Amino acid sequence: MVGAAFIGGFAVMSLELLEARLAAPYFGSSVLVWTNIIGVILAALALGAWLGGVAVDRRPDGRWASAALFGAGVWALGMSALGRGALLLFTSLPQQIATPAASLLLFAPPSFLLGAVPPVLWRLLVRDVERSGHEAGLLSAAGTVGSLVGTYLTGYVLLPRFGVESLLIMLSGLLIIYALVLTERAKTIPILGSCFSIVALGSILNNVNAQATPGKFYPSAYSHLAVIQMPWQGKESDLLFINTGLHSGATIDDPKHSVFSYVKAAQAVEELVPDPKNLLLVGGGGMHIAHGFLERHPGATADVIEIDPAVYEAARETYGTGDEAGLKMHFGDARTVVRELEGKYDAIVVDAYGADVSVPWHLLTREALQDLYSRLSDKGVLVANIIMATDPRLQDLTFSRRSLATMSVVFDWVLPISMGNVTDGKGGIANVLVFAGHGVKPDEEPLVRSIRERYGVPLARAFVLDTDNALVYTDDFGPGDYDSADMYLQK
Repeated sequence: MVGAAFIGGFAVMSLELLEARLAAPYFGSSVLVWTNIIGVILAALALGAWLGGVAVDRRPDGRWASAALFGAGVWALGMSALGRGALLLFTSLPQQIATPAASLLLFAPPSFLLGAVPPVLWRLLVRDVERSGHEAGLLSAAGTVGSLVGTYLTGYVLLPRFGVESLLIMLSGLLIIYALVLTERAKTIPILGSCFSIVALGSILNNVNAQATPGKFYPSAYSHLAVIQMPWQGKESDLLFINTGLHSGATIDDPKHSVFSYVKAAQAVEELVPDPKNLLLVGGGGMHIAHGFLERHPGATADVIEIDPAVYEAARETYGTGDEAGLKMHFGDARTVVRELEGKYDAIVVDAYGADVSVPWHLLTREALQDLYSRLSDKGVLVANIIMATDPRLQDLTFSRRSLATMSVVFDWVLPISMGNVTDGKGGIANVLVFAGHGVKPDEEPLVRSIRERYGVPLARAFVLDTDNALVYTDDFGPGDYDSADMYLQK
C-alpha cells in the first residue's frame, strides 16, 4: 500500500512536468499555460479522489488501485505516441481556449486516475480506528515523498538527459508493471516480460520518430530547443526555435551574422557611444550580437548573460559563435548575475526574450532596470529589444505604455524605434529597440536614418506614446507577461 502511494505521488508530479514540456512547443510555458495545466490537474485529482472513495466504499477491493495505476500508465504511453499530434490540432484555436481544452482532454485523465489511488489505499489499509491517523499519515507521507522524488528526479536529472516522449514511455512502463505487481497474476515472469517488451518497443519507435523529425534538438532544463534548417527570405538558414518562438537565425553561408533586422539595428547603440570598450549582453541567444561587437571592436570585451547553457551550446555548434577572444559567459538568471557583476559598461543590450516570445516579467520591472542603470558608464547607452504594439488606433497599448513608462522613471531619456517588421496583418506589433541612457536625449532623426540606411531597416521609425497615466512595473506589481499575452490576443 505504501509503495503504491509512493508510485502514485511520483507519477503525478513527473507527469505534470512532462505534460508542461509536451505542451510548450505549441502553447509556450508562460504563467498562463502553467495556470491552466496546474488548475486542470488539481481539478482532476480532486474528482478522482472523490469518485475513488465512493467506488471503494461500495466494493472494497485493491484492484481499484491497480486499475487506476494501469490506466494512467496506458494513457502516458498513448501521450508519448499521439500527444504531439493531438496538441497540434488545438493550435488553430485561440490560445485562451486551446490551452485549457488541450489540458482537459489530454492531461486530466491520468491525473483523475492517479487521484483515485490514495482513498482506495486508505480504505483498505485502515483496520483499527485508533490507528487510523497513523496509517492515513503514513500514506500521505509516502505520497508526498513520492511527489518530491518525482519532481526533483524528473526536473533535475531526467529532463536534461532524455526526451519527453522517452520519459513518458519509461513512466508508463513503471506504472503498468507496478499495477500488475499488485495483482497475483503479475508475479509471473511472462507478464513482466511482456510489459518490458512494450516499453522497449515504444522506445525504439520513439527513437525512429525522433530521427525522422527534421532539425536538431538540444536537451534543456528550461525549454524545448530545436535548430531547423529552412529557407529564410530566400536563403537556406539555420533557425533556432525556443518553444513557440523563433529566437536566432543565420544563413548557411554566413552563420556568424544574424538574418534578423533588429539584431543588425542594435549596432546603432555604438553610434551613440563612440569607441565603446565593453558590452553587457543580457540574453545570449545565437550570440550574434556579442560576436558582431567583438568583431567590430578588437580588444574590447563582452560579458554575456544566458540562463540556459543549452542555448549557448546550440549557438556554438550551429553558428560557431561564443568562443571569441574577450567574451565571458555568465550562466544564470539575469537579475542575480547583474547584481554580482563588477564595473560599468559602455553598451548594454537586452535581448532576453523567453520561451514564449515575451520578456520574463521580472526583467521589465523598475528594480531590474535600476540594476542595469547602475551598470552603465557615464557615456553608456542601453538598448532593449521589446516586441510591442506601436499603433494606438489598432492595438491595446497597455504593455507598450507600461514598459516605456517604467523605463522613463529609471533612465534620463528613452527613445523607442520600431523596426516595422509587423507581426500581424492589421499593422500593430513589431520589434522595438528602446534606447535609453544618461544625460541629454540624442537627436532621433540621425539615429533613425542610420538604422534605415546603414543597417538596412527601411521601415524603422521613432514613435511616441502617452505614458503619463501608465502604471509602472515593479517587483511587487509586475504583470508584464499578462499584458504581453493580452497584446497578442488582439491580433
